[in-house]
Amino acid sequence: MEALHASASANHFTSQDRTVFGLGSGLDGTKSDLVGAIVFQPWDNLGLSYQARVEEDLSNINVQEAFATSVWTGFQVSLGYVYLDSEPKRWSRGCHSTN
Repeated sequence: MEALHASASANHFTSQDRTVFGLGSGLDGTKSDLVGAIVFQPWDNLGLSYQARVEEDLSNINVQEAFATSVWTGFQVSLGYVYLDSEPKRWSRGCHSTN
């Protein structure tokens, strides 16, 4: 059973997000990242997936994830690759972690 699913969108935020997360959160621009994903299942026991988040002008890839998963008689094996670009300083002056 072959299946293919794909999606793409803009990662939206509001001006309130800047207040909650602080100025160093990466939410200081007026545009949002582009996000997309594709999932392909060529056979019942094999699934492949890829996700990405890129800058709105396509200048930088911020996140990439690729996975392959296989299931055989109740035994599952997954192989994955994750790339995370460095995040901006998480907490700016006046913001405190609640951990």
